[in-house]
Amino acid sequence: LYAEETLKAHGINRPLQRSESDAVTITMLRRAGMERRFTDDAQAERELNAACSLRVHGLQLRCSLVDFGALPLAEQLRAVSTSDVLLGAHGSGLTLCAFMRPGSVVVEFPFSAACVTDFQTISRLSGLHHRCQPMPLAAGNASCLSTRGRCNHIAIDGDRLRSVISHALLKLSNASYAWPPQT
Repeated sequence: LYAEETLKAHGINRPLQRSESDAVTITMLRRAGMERRFTDDAQAERELNAACSLRVHGLQLRCSLVDFGALPLAEQLRAVSTSDVLLGAHGSGLTLCAFMRPGSVVVEFPFSAACVTDFQTISRLSGLHHRCQPMPLAAGNASCLSTRGRCNHIAIDGDRLRSVISHALLKLSNASYAWPPQT
């Protein structure tokens, strides 16, 4: 109810289900100038576009790399409420998954070997599917040190990204599909 009322207050009316004829919308969050960002935004965008240029499971994909920090709240809500798959590094941008359609998929890239349960909980309470998918961290780069003295910038691995998108699409089309063990 909260999500629907908030969307309505911002003039956003979204259908509760995606039409089978609609392209699947995949949104990957970009974090500019912050901790837990991609080591190379251009590479992340190339890998996302390469993954989305394939017709996976016969579905047409519409993909975008979005910096929520550069958008007003209404535009953030519009982007996330029409996303079928939301991919992003662990961080506050993923809290907006609460405004996705039930049955959508959230993929969290943690900045350590394990995921914190915050977004798993938000996803579960919102009727979403959540996946924690580690990506390589940018080791040995002094410019990426966090306030805790460790590197937490994420390097996008194209093979892992294609795999997680493929599994997310299977999950969208088959709610009983169990994702394979995390690697």
